[in-house]
Amino acid sequence: MDKNIVLQEINKVCKRVFRDESLTVTEATAAKDVDGWDSISNLFLIDELEKTFNMKFELDDILNAQNIGDLATVISSRA
Repeated sequence: MDKNIVLQEINKVCKRVFRDESLTVTEATAAKDVDGWDSISNLFLIDELEKTFNMKFELDDILNAQNIGDLATVISSRA
């Protein structure tokens, strides 16, 4: 799947998870950049991404992801 399309969908998921319609994420966006992105909301984000893209992250994928771009790379490689 094209990474730009993946990023657009991730953006929609982030708006829902973080309940902020004005939120825009980029490949460089990390947890520290988003108000309310903590360990619990991270679980919700991963769950919503798995549902949206009909895939499962490996534990290493989650542990090694430093930003949205890392998640998008994993998703685009598996979709």
